[in-house]
Amino acid sequence: MHQYNSPAYILANGIYLFQYLTKRGFNVELIQLFSLATEKIIRSLQEDHLAAIISTTFLTSAKHIDEIGNFIKIHSPKTMVIAGGVKIWKSFLTMKQLKNDEVQDEIDEQIKADTYFIDKNAKSPVDIFINNDRGEHTLANLLKKLQAKKSFNNMKNLAFFKNGKYIFNNRYYIE
Repeated sequence: MHQYNSPAYILANGIYLFQYLTKRGFNVELIQLFSLATEKIIRSLQEDHLAAIISTTFLTSAKHIDEIGNFIKIHSPKTMVIAGGVKIWKSFLTMKQLKNDEVQDEIDEQIKADTYFIDKNAKSPVDIFINNDRGEHTLANLLKKLQAKKSFNNMKNLAFFKNGKYIFNNRYYIE
C-alpha cells in the first residue's frame, strides 16, 4: 500500500455538504477521515462515480489536497475530482493579491509553494476548483451539469486547467 506523508488525520469536512447534496437528490458517500479510510475509498472507487469532492475547509496544504486527488485518480482515473472550500478560496484571493503586488516579497516563495493558481502552469490532479467562499450552490449546479453530460466550461465560480493554463470563469455572489 502507498505511504502518505500527510498528517495522521485529515478531516474531510463533509457533513454539511453531505446534507446539502442529499437534500438536492444526489447520492453521496461521506468519507470523514481520508487517512483512516483509504481501503474503503479504494473499494468505493471501483464503482462508477460521477465525481469525488474534496472539501478544503480543514485542509491547509495544496500538497495534501493534491495527494488526495492523486489517490483518487490512481484508483479511478475517470472520476472527476472537484475541490472547494476555504483553501481554494484563499488561493484565489492570494493569487489576486500577488497580481496586485499586495504581498511582501519575502513570503512570495513560501506562499507559492502551498497555494493553487500561483504557478499558472502547475496542473493539479483536481479537475475543477470552486472559487467561491460559499460554493455549495455552485457545486450542486456543477453536479447537475455533469449528470446531464453538459459542459461546465462557462459556469461561474469555477477554475480548471485547460490547454496548459488555468481558466477562471467569472464570479457571482450568492446573498
